[in-house]
Amino acid sequence: VSNNAKENATLSYVGRVNYSYADKYLLEVAGRYDSSTKFAPDKRWGLFPSLSAGWIISEEPFFRDNVSFVDQLKFRGSVGLLGGDQAKPWLWRQRYTYKSDGAVFGGNEVRNPGLKLEAMPNPDVTWDNVTKVNFGIDASFLNGRMNLTVDAFHGHRYNMLYTRGASIPLTVGGIMPD
Repeated sequence: VSNNAKENATLSYVGRVNYSYADKYLLEVAGRYDSSTKFAPDKRWGLFPSLSAGWIISEEPFFRDNVSFVDQLKFRGSVGLLGGDQAKPWLWRQRYTYKSDGAVFGGNEVRNPGLKLEAMPNPDVTWDNVTKVNFGIDASFLNGRMNLTVDAFHGHRYNMLYTRGASIPLTVGGIMPD
């Protein structure tokens, strides 16, 4: 078991529903409901849905009757929200490190080692997110002897955690939260 597995426990529920009308109009709705112990109990669960649709235009009578060299032509698109728990564990709780011989005030740990206050807690630590959008075309030509797939996609990541670069006075007795 890796150290990461010991520090973090997850639980996920996954579901997907597919619908096809006349074998040419396609729809799929999917979702994940994830949990992570890296986050405070009220921020632990995240819902990450996705939706995709497709149209097999080659099944339409106006296309099938007029374009004989194309076996199949499908247009498709999808959008989804993904979540990640890449944060360090326990950032939402106050943590201390025990050195020895008494308390430490501020950055004075060399002269006075002991119980050291780590980073200030951040109870708002939560999932980082990525919104992904994809559009594509699938085609088959000449009785299946030639196939073509074209995809265009875009991902937008947000809600990422980073360590702040600001400094605070040593009298606070800790460091900025992540």
